[in-house]
Amino acid sequence: MMNPNLEAVLDVRLARTAENLRKNNMDAVIVKNKAEALDVLRSYLFDGCTIGVGGSATLDELDALVQRKFDIPDEQ
Repeated sequence: MMNPNLEAVLDVRLARTAENLRKNNMDAVIVKNKAEALDVLRSYLFDGCTIGVGGSATLDELDALVQRKFDIPDEQ
């Protein structure tokens, strides 16, 4: 369990980061756990779509792309 004070600080940072991303025309979704992250991710992707992962450690940790059929170009 995370220290409540640390959790509050991180929540403020996340909200600020998400707000700044939105100001720059980028979508931002804050989730609390892996299950929520997978639900959001799956709502954006469909079989056969092309995605760039950019070496995302988050996607590696979620192992979210393994069971779907995506076109993932090789990183250069």
